[in-house]
Amino acid sequence: MKRIFFPLLLAFCASVAYAQQQQPAFNEEAYVNAQQQVLNNPYLLSPYAEQLSPEDRLAGLSLLWSEAKFNFANFDLAPINLDSLYKAYLPQVMAAQSTFDYYQLLRSFYARLRDGHTGVGLPQELWARAYAHPGVEAALVEGRVVLHQLYAGVSLPAPMALGDEVVAIDGLPVAEYIRQRAAPYVSFSSPQDSIARILRYDLFFGDASQPIQLQLRNRKGKLYAGTLQRLAPKGFFQSGLPVGEYKVLPGNIGYLALNTFNDEAVLPFLKPALRISAKPAP
Repeated sequence: MKRIFFPLLLAFCASVAYAQQQQPAFNEEAYVNAQQQVLNNPYLLSPYAEQLSPEDRLAGLSLLWSEAKFNFANFDLAPINLDSLYKAYLPQVMAAQSTFDYYQLLRSFYARLRDGHTGVGLPQELWARAYAHPGVEAALVEGRVVLHQLYAGVSLPAPMALGDEVVAIDGLPVAEYIRQRAAPYVSFSSPQDSIARILRYDLFFGDASQPIQLQLRNRKGKLYAGTLQRLAPKGFFQSGLPVGEYKVLPGNIGYLALNTFNDEAVLPFLKPALRISAKPAP
C-alpha cells in the first residue's frame, strides 16, 4: 500500500503544480467583453418602437422567465409557480397594445417575485411617460398618507403644505389608487419596503404631461382640491455623486465605490479592482 500511495502523492502534487503554472493571468478586457456578450446579445436587442413585434415581446418575457427560473435565489419566499405565471402572461404580452403597456406587464411579472432587487426598468424613451414626478414624497403617519418631504428646489402650490393628508388621487381614494396604479408594478421584499417605495416614488410617478389631481385634508380637517405638476425625469437616476471611484488606501487596501448600477461608465472602475483581486497572494 505504501508503494502505491507514494506515486499517487507525487502525481497529485505534480498536477497541482502544473495547474498553478498554467493558470492564465486575469484578463479584465476579456471578462468585460464576455459579460457584455451575455447581457447585450444582439439577437435579443431591438431598437425602441412604439409597438414592438409579437416576436420581440415574446422574447422579452421569455428572457425574464429564464433569468428568474435559473438564477433567482428566493423562490422559497415567493409564493408563486413561475412556470404557471409565465403561461398566464403569454397571451397578455402578445395582446399588449403598445410598448408602454408591454413594459407594464413585464414590471408586474417580476413584481410577483417579491424581491426589491429584481425588477424591470423602462427604456429611456418611456421615462417622461412613466417616471415624471412632482418632487414631493409622501409618508404613512398614523395610518394616513401625508405630504412629507420636498426635493431640492421644489415648492408646493398654495394652499398645500407638508403634513396635509392625501385623501384621493385622480378621483380614486388613495388606498384604491395605490392598489390599482402603483402596487402591481413595485418590486419589494417586505411590507415596510413596499410602503416606503410606493409613498416616496411610485405614488406620484406618471406622465409629465398629465398633472396630478388631489383631494387633501389640511391640519384643521378642511377638505380641499389641489394640483401637482409632474417634472420631467431628466437625471432622475443620477445621485450627484461620481459614478465610481477606485483607489489604494494605506496598507495596500483597495477601495472601490460604485454609486450607480444604471451607467456603464462604472466599468472602468471595476477593471483595476478585478485585476488586483486576481493576483496570487504573496
